[in-house]
Amino acid sequence: RVAFPRRGRREAMQVPYHGIPMDAPTTRLPRRFLGFLGPLVLTNLVQALGGTAITIYLGQLLGAQALAAAVSFFPLFMCCIAFVIGLGTGASVLAGQAWGARNPDKVRRVAGTVLVGGFALACGVAALGAAFIGDLLRVLGTAAEVLPEATAYARVLFLAMPVLFLHQLSAALLRARKARRALVAQHQVWKISGP
Repeated sequence: RVAFPRRGRREAMQVPYHGIPMDAPTTRLPRRFLGFLGPLVLTNLVQALGGTAITIYLGQLLGAQALAAAVSFFPLFMCCIAFVIGLGTGASVLAGQAWGARNPDKVRRVAGTVLVGGFALACGVAALGAAFIGDLLRVLGTAAEVLPEATAYARVLFLAMPVLFLHQLSAALLRARKARRALVAQHQVWKISGP
C-alpha cells in the first residue's frame, strides 16, 4: 500500500498534471454538459430537419418514383456515412486528448492525417461506387422500374463522397475543441445545400 501525503482541498487542486496547473472548475457540471451537449443536439436536429426537407422534396415535388429511387440507395449510403462518423469519432478523441494536453502539433498531425486519409479513402469509395453502383443496386434487390433513376441518384451521391467525408471529419475535429463551431459549420452547409 502506498501512502499519499494528505492535502487540503485547495492545495490538491493546484497540483500540476503534465505541467498544467489544475485549477478549480469555474462552472458547475450541468452547465458544462449543456454547453457541450446543446450544440451537438442542435447539430443533430439540423441534420434531421435537412433529411426531412429532402424527403418531402423528393416525395411531393418529384413523385413516388424519385423517392423509391432514393430509398433504394439509402442502406448503402448510411453504411458509408456510419463508417466516416466512426472514423471522425476516433479522430475527435485523439484531437481532444492532444488539445487537452496542450499539444497543438499533435492536434495538427491528427487533423492532417485524418483529413488527407479520409479524402483518399473517399475518392476510392467514390470511384468504385460510381463504377459498380448498377450491379450493387441489383444485388440489393432494387426494382427494375426504378433502377435507372436509383443508379443515377446513387452515382451522384458517390461522386459527392469526398466532400461529404471531409465535411463529417472536419465537423468531428471541430467538435474536439468546441461543439459550437461544429454547429455553425453544419448550419452553413445546410443553408448552402438546402432544398
